[in-house]
Amino acid sequence: PERWEVLSNPGFENGASRDEKRATGSSAIPGWLRAAGEGIDIAVDDSQAFEGRQSLRLKNRQDGAAAWVRSEPFDPPDTGRIAVLVRLKGNNSRRQPNLRLAIEGRLHGQVYYRFATVGAGKDSPPLKTEWAQYILPIDDLPMEGLSDLRVGFDLMGGGAAYIDDVQVYKLWFLEDERRELLKSIAMADFQRDKGKLAECQQFVDGYWPQFLREHVL
Repeated sequence: PERWEVLSNPGFENGASRDEKRATGSSAIPGWLRAAGEGIDIAVDDSQAFEGRQSLRLKNRQDGAAAWVRSEPFDPPDTGRIAVLVRLKGNNSRRQPNLRLAIEGRLHGQVYYRFATVGAGKDSPPLKTEWAQYILPIDDLPMEGLSDLRVGFDLMGGGAAYIDDVQVYKLWFLEDERRELLKSIAMADFQRDKGKLAECQQFVDGYWPQFLREHVL
């Protein structure tokens, strides 16, 4: 799938490094909003990077507060699907933070929030001390009333994480979905070879072939 280019600074390369901050006094991170407060440290870091020269450091010294980051808003996709892929790393494998990968927006004027947890949590994948890719896939976005979508990262309580290479897709299919679609196509081919054209037509008129014709072909 092709990356959906809705983020203006997905690799945090446009933020000021430590030397630049000392020289200019600016610590803004173009394309992103962030929390501020006692014990919260969110800044571009030029000592860690998956690619390029910088990443985003998310650090929280308070267990009762959330350190959050949000992208600039963008219009929701017309596919009803969205996937966020990101490279993450931690600095202590024994102390796992509670980090959320999130999509936030407005649905009929109310907050719309979906997330997946990395790190601390019963079924959450652990945050490693080397760069690894994580994904938040959503395949049931509301088709009406949704606006002002943002990619977000929420550090719920104490801990630290590094973020880099944020990717957004509106046509990402999980492996299970691809496998089931290929099985359906193979069955339709088999039915065609057997002369069962009505069954073939039923498949062609079904949801997935129509979805692919509208959004892919």
